[in-house]
Amino acid sequence: MSVFDSISDLYDRSRPHYPSTIFDDLAEMAGLGPSSRVLEIGCGTGQATVDLAPRVGSVLCVEAGTNLAKRAAYNLAGCANVQIVSSRFESYVPEESSFDAVFAATCWHWLDPASRYRHAYECLERAGKLCILTNGHAFPDGFDPFFREIQTCYEATCDSDERRFLWPPLRPDATPDVSPEIQASGFFRNVQVRRTLWHVDYTVEQYIDLLGTYSDHLAMKPQRRADLFTSIRSIAGKRSCPTIRKHYQAILHVAERLDR
Repeated sequence: MSVFDSISDLYDRSRPHYPSTIFDDLAEMAGLGPSSRVLEIGCGTGQATVDLAPRVGSVLCVEAGTNLAKRAAYNLAGCANVQIVSSRFESYVPEESSFDAVFAATCWHWLDPASRYRHAYECLERAGKLCILTNGHAFPDGFDPFFREIQTCYEATCDSDERRFLWPPLRPDATPDVSPEIQASGFFRNVQVRRTLWHVDYTVEQYIDLLGTYSDHLAMKPQRRADLFTSIRSIAGKRSCPTIRKHYQAILHVAERLDR
């Protein structure tokens, strides 16, 4: 995730915080409370940690990006029960492998698929919980037509493998979760899944900043990315509504550690 470390300030400013109800669901589904010890993978700049920390006893954050970890430490300075360690999760060996939960917010897909489930398993105490939160752009009925309109920008500017969105998109209720993969790992069982549909309103410049934090946009050639953003600004400038409403769908997965 080093690509995000190089834009830590923009990432912190542009990426939205998750709805607090997700963390109420997390605490309920994973049985977390004031005495619970949680290991959080890839905390970024702390967008999830700030809501997780008040609900549990302690949070140990493992963040590979040095700049992201520094920004998280600044943002979470008021959370006395949070500790941040700069390390890749796959190579981190905790002093005590007795966490009640391992939690990953929108970063599980960046981890090594060959070792991530095993390492999470080894960090948990007996009956501990693996908690994976995925979050992506959602297109419910009545979604902002802006996202249909800007497909022409991607088609004109980007190669096919650079286009962010497949069109037409899946409906939120048809978007797959990762529970089959969790079950197939052989390390966890009894997967619970809960979906949350939410939205954020952006000005066009806020939305452009957000796009500038997405890995596929960052991977574009600078001139091509600049041309894309100019084209998107042009379409946004013709709208009667000054804001862009982007829907997200967060999918929370909670699974129990399997006795092996």
